[in-house]
Amino acid sequence: MFRYLVVVILTVIFSPLQADAQTNNEIFARMVGHEVLMDSTITAQVLHDEPGKKFAVDSDHDGKIDTIYMIDTDDRHREKRNPLLVKIVDEDGDMYINGEGDLDSDLYIADWYGDGTIDRVIDFIDLDNDNDVDEQVLYQWSDMAHFLAKSPEHYNGKAYCAAWAKDYGDDNRLWYDINYEYSQQLTQWLTDFNGDEVFVYAFFYDYDSNKLYPEFENPFAFYDPDRDALSEEVVRLEAEGLTAKTLRYNMDIDNDTHGTNRHDYDFSLSSAGSVDIPAVKCMKLNLRGIETGLFVNWEYVRQVAKEGKWEKTHLTWDENDNNVDPVEGRQHYERWEGVINCMEKYDFRFKNIHKSSWRSTKYDFRFKDIRKSSWRSTKYEVRF
Repeated sequence: MFRYLVVVILTVIFSPLQADAQTNNEIFARMVGHEVLMDSTITAQVLHDEPGKKFAVDSDHDGKIDTIYMIDTDDRHREKRNPLLVKIVDEDGDMYINGEGDLDSDLYIADWYGDGTIDRVIDFIDLDNDNDVDEQVLYQWSDMAHFLAKSPEHYNGKAYCAAWAKDYGDDNRLWYDINYEYSQQLTQWLTDFNGDEVFVYAFFYDYDSNKLYPEFENPFAFYDPDRDALSEEVVRLEAEGLTAKTLRYNMDIDNDTHGTNRHDYDFSLSSAGSVDIPAVKCMKLNLRGIETGLFVNWEYVRQVAKEGKWEKTHLTWDENDNNVDPVEGRQHYERWEGVINCMEKYDFRFKNIHKSSWRSTKYDFRFKDIRKSSWRSTKYEVRF
């Protein structure tokens, strides 16, 4: 009996952390703010009225509307989330002018199925008051295994996180959403991923410490040296704290992107190792009052990537514009992420990197200091 109790105690101590005391809406309210909570009296009216009808609210009784409730019937959304109950909070004081939310400063809260549970939140941020979006934050929960594995805590079997993006080039385009979320299969080709911009996907939320910790793509940075609103360099870093673990550095050498040909990268250097990141090259955010962990500043991502002493580097050259998703149809485009290396060939494996067709792609390996290797004799000379 004593041995059984010891086993039970140890199992509880060393099991993945669970914090089930908080409800879903309590977590969102702390992570984003109490503005996300919905008035149940109003939502009951909305759900029983005609879909698409807007219910305007003056929450602070100053004579101007500042909140809208509605069932969103926009045809870009998928019916599987219906009724899609939405609350829009005006955060720049202009909702009263036309009775609508905007996509530069307002907060959108989505309740899938209208069941009273918050599912997704999108925060649009206008940093310079020019009435266009400069930053965008997507708040969500996920019960997918790879999200749970990265999250510092699980809440009722879910991980909670925020994905952040910033538009440095001021082209006013960031993530596209369907059902108020970024879904790679549905929205990647409608999202910008171009010009000068950056995103971190994602910051995982810890309720007890009330902090957000960067994981996965932290960051994914895009650069537009010739200012044509199309990126010529893309860098993906994955780090744990101040240690970079993987890198993919992509370049469009012949600069042939144009119009609908928005992504045409020619090669990538995919690297792995344990590279120290100088803290002075990093930044952190304050997202609605919550501090994030450090990640590499967009300004220094290329420098950190080039100066890192990586243990292994894989050169992938795309000769025939075959850097595409193998599935025909709406995803059959050249990858916005850059030139994806083949994980299986040469046993060069990364976490969370998509598989790609490699049959018409050249491969080469360079180890240690890639800047001293001999691949400059290829068709294009690449200088770092």
